[in-house]
Amino acid sequence: MIAYCWASGLIQFGARTPPGAIAIARGSARLVRPIVETAACHGYEAGVLLVPGVPEAADQQQGGDALELFMLWLKQRERKGFRVAIKPRNPFDYVMCGTPVSSLTVDDRCRAVAAFDKVACMSALLVPGLQTTVRTAVNRRMRKLVGGYEGAI
Repeated sequence: MIAYCWASGLIQFGARTPPGAIAIARGSARLVRPIVETAACHGYEAGVLLVPGVPEAADQQQGGDALELFMLWLKQRERKGFRVAIKPRNPFDYVMCGTPVSSLTVDDRCRAVAAFDKVACMSALLVPGLQTTVRTAVNRRMRKLVGGYEGAI
């Protein structure tokens, strides 16, 4: 089963992603539907699921950011039989003099976190081997950005 959405934020399920839709997640029906339904916003009509933040977005950029944030949230819940269709970027990577570089020290990463937006924070929480101090800084930054956020990982 595949969960996919349209530009309006409407989420639907099917065996394949129709032209013009964006794949969100795939896997067994017993996992995909319940996980996506739990995370999605429920519309006014019964059975209508929406990507949080997309219907309210002022433009396509904001809608795309809301979809990315939703997919990153789902990515934290990946397991056998449930895969999200996004490869998170490492927010600690940057380019210096044309060479890709990654911040590895706790101090460098904590300094970088101060400038993160919600998407960068969610991506940071998915970085393998993230140091505990950095994870704490990211969760603190998310609480500041979202208000009342409690770390999901």
